[in-house]
Amino acid sequence: MFKTVATLDETTTLPIVFGIGEQETHKQVQTFLGTVTLDTTYKEIAVLPTYGKYSFEKIYVCGLGARKKLTTQTLRQLFGKLAQMMKQDFSIQLTDFVTESITLGEVAAIFSETVVIARYEFKKHGVFTPKYETLSVQVISPENIQFDLANGEVIGTAINHARTLANEPGNKMTPRILAKYAKGLAEKYDMEYHVLKTGELEQIGADALLAVNRGSDEPPRMIVLKYQGLDTWENPTALVGKGLTFDAGGYSLKISGSMQGMKYDMTGGANVLGAMEAIAGLGLKANVLAVIPATENLINGKAVKVDDVIGSLAGKTIEVNNTDAEGRLILADGIEYARQLGAKRIIDMATLTGACVVALGSSFTGAFSNDDAFYDEFAQAAKITAEKVWRLPVDETYTEQVKSSSVADLINSPSREGGASIAAAFLQEFAQDTAWIHLDIAGTGDVKSGSDLGPSGATGVMIRTLTQLFS
Repeated sequence: MFKTVATLDETTTLPIVFGIGEQETHKQVQTFLGTVTLDTTYKEIAVLPTYGKYSFEKIYVCGLGARKKLTTQTLRQLFGKLAQMMKQDFSIQLTDFVTESITLGEVAAIFSETVVIARYEFKKHGVFTPKYETLSVQVISPENIQFDLANGEVIGTAINHARTLANEPGNKMTPRILAKYAKGLAEKYDMEYHVLKTGELEQIGADALLAVNRGSDEPPRMIVLKYQGLDTWENPTALVGKGLTFDAGGYSLKISGSMQGMKYDMTGGANVLGAMEAIAGLGLKANVLAVIPATENLINGKAVKVDDVIGSLAGKTIEVNNTDAEGRLILADGIEYARQLGAKRIIDMATLTGACVVALGSSFTGAFSNDDAFYDEFAQAAKITAEKVWRLPVDETYTEQVKSSSVADLINSPSREGGASIAAAFLQEFAQDTAWIHLDIAGTGDVKSGSDLGPSGATGVMIRTLTQLFS
């Protein structure tokens, strides 16, 4: 999709894209067209005809605004707008987009990734007319940046695959279908995998996952992938993703407006698979586990009820006072299983609480951790990838509440106040002394309207950051 050439070929028939900053003069644009006055406002794209003087018909000039103010995030937005605008193959001079703080290699990786994700489309069931055609892009660079372009394309493709998993309706993306996809991904990248079915889950005592699953005719799955990027398998980091393929709320039944969109309740699991695809596709030097507990949360005569007491893989008993707080129940078994598989660090990701959406909206992912050093490492990765994360508290204030049950070790939803932190405190009881980060992507996992970085629906959030963490 992306090909590098050393110099500008004036015989090309492809439209050419340049970038120009505020109060700058672009010599090559002058060469082609004479002296022209251009609007260099950030993200303004001028389309200039060549009037038959050259073999290509158009020049696109992208306004960078004040170059010193350009960031990796604003650069992504600009490239996204350009990618959605282009209707045919084109050439681009990427050196124009380099700044004092953004290197050519970084520009190349951001460009290729953004072109891939900005033009993403979900292939709907039924009649589908694609909005975008496949593009080939010629990148003009005096340096060999093919490696960076390829890396960006790998990450962008992984993000899009995760988006598609989450965008599928609940009847087309069940736990069994998700497990089948994960198996295919593992086989493609030579990762070890194991999928635990009902019998094995009963045998090991994954009672929390099984309890949530009781109301569904669709059997549960615990999906495990193992990526070994080091010579020996030791000190793996586990990515645990919530795989709730549809959430009706159980007997704490959601109202109709809240139930719509609950196909996205498995976005954490989808994004963990996306991260594993990117990590394996890039061949990163790390040992990484993926653990995805997958089920539906529905209602029948066997479904778990409010005030029931259930077990868990860790041996802790749980009073269920809200069957719609089920994500933390299946994650409890996922986190414990990751510990049993030898994980030395754990990151769980889930569309977990509406409270996090109320607190942070749709721009920031809520983050919680029991280990400052681990969190600082993660936060640095998020800073590099320009994914917005905000750390929220999880301490004894919330732990005391999740331990307040009069009939069990823990209670799954003791209060609505501080709901995101209470959910994190519940999960922390299962992480125990393992270094742990919890990412609540309830507000960032999907969006209701499109942007320069893609359409409405699943976003693939945190895949870039998790990949960067192991780079």
